[in-house]
Amino acid sequence: MYIDYEGVFSKHSENLNFHPYIEARNLFRRTMSDGEKLTDLERGDEDCILRFGDGASFKLSYLSIRSRCQCAKCKPRQENEQRIIELEEEISRLMLEKPKVELVGRYGIRFEWPTGCSSGIHSFSHLRKISEELGKQID
Repeated sequence: MYIDYEGVFSKHSENLNFHPYIEARNLFRRTMSDGEKLTDLERGDEDCILRFGDGASFKLSYLSIRSRCQCAKCKPRQENEQRIIELEEEISRLMLEKPKVELVGRYGIRFEWPTGCSSGIHSFSHLRKISEELGKQID
């Protein structure tokens, strides 16, 4: 899916399910740093590769993304390490399939999971944070 400078889709959003990446050039003209700008998302079957505006790339599992969901239902379940472990165990029992992805405004994406929570919006800065914490940096 490509996005023009005004944030309008130039291809239909349903094609994103079949398109391997999101290109989001020049979407941020405010205070977001290059390191927080997601420029590319390549989806695999069990993980994805996220590329950011500063050139950093990370391989991140869908389990890591799902276990750090910021929605009102999932966020309270991340209060401490024990609750995070319980949430990850619950998620790992679900069938993990490649999610659909939807761009949300100029700052984030929503993953639509075939099972479980799909209401969380993952800001680009949040994705960068969990990529650094839980992902594997790649060249």
